[in-house]
Amino acid sequence: MLKEIITSKAGFPFYTDYWKSYFCKMTGEQVKECLRIIFHFNETFEILESGDLAIEMVTTTIIGNIKRDAEKRTKQITANKNNGSKGGRPPKNSKPKITKSVLPTLQEVYDYCQERKNFVNPQKFMDHYQSNGWKVGKNSMKDWKAAVRKWEENSFENKSNTTQFLTPDQRRRQNNINSSLEFLIKTNGDKNAG
Repeated sequence: MLKEIITSKAGFPFYTDYWKSYFCKMTGEQVKECLRIIFHFNETFEILESGDLAIEMVTTTIIGNIKRDAEKRTKQITANKNNGSKGGRPPKNSKPKITKSVLPTLQEVYDYCQERKNFVNPQKFMDHYQSNGWKVGKNSMKDWKAAVRKWEENSFENKSNTTQFLTPDQRRRQNNINSSLEFLIKTNGDKNAG
């Protein structure tokens, strides 16, 4: 396959290092002979003999580089064919996009807010981000916990309301306490009036 790769190409890479390392140190006839041998190899995959040791050293080096480059092309062609048969180039490792399975539940947000002892209302937080497709500006949200912390920092919730978000059971208990206090105040007020 290497022969087909080399002979099918109309040319080969000719690096400037060849001039600096080899040709500038040779006579015009030696350079001409080197080029004839290299071009002949590129067309036929045959290496012509030369009686000059310098020419043979230079042509052997350059022909070795041509073979190396052709081997690289062969590997790339094979990789491209394999990728093509699999549906194209494999995707680069990209950052995972947030999906519904990664989105928090109301309970997770509630638990996180309780853990942080903040005044962020988990229901409002969930409603806000569900309504905008879990976007922060134009970008998809990457870390909902960071968004909760940002709400906490930016005071999206009313700080004057010092009661944290209550679960239904906690709200029921709070209402019972409030009702009891109202009853005691009313009962006390009736005793003082009478």
